[in-house]
Amino acid sequence: MYEREQRARAKPFIERLRAILKRLRVRDDSLSSVTVKGLVADFDRDQELEIHYKKAEIRMLRKLLSYPPPVPGYDWSTVLSEMDLLATLLEENNRRAEALRTIDECKELARKHRLPYHAGEARKVIWRAVR
Repeated sequence: MYEREQRARAKPFIERLRAILKRLRVRDDSLSSVTVKGLVADFDRDQELEIHYKKAEIRMLRKLLSYPPPVPGYDWSTVLSEMDLLATLLEENNRRAEALRTIDECKELARKHRLPYHAGEARKVIWRAVR
């Protein structure tokens, strides 16, 4: 909801997520915890913290998918999508070189797993900034 600038509507959900995280004392090393903390950081407009959690989420997804059998609900296209988001966040934080490396890594990962990858929004944002 907050992506569409409807922060007022999103705020109660974010506050519930904060309360759940606090009450459950969810470990930082769980995928669900890192994902939720990234959403909260995004809502709070703390992009450095959001980048931190996005990187952790990608590391966890890659580790999870590196062992058989396949995990229901996750595949390598999920990793590519999250990495594309990371590249966009990095560019928005003037970390262009790191954003471009992330996109290159996406291309290699897509090739390795025979998945389509077109650098999506991240590449467009970076090239607009370069011009």
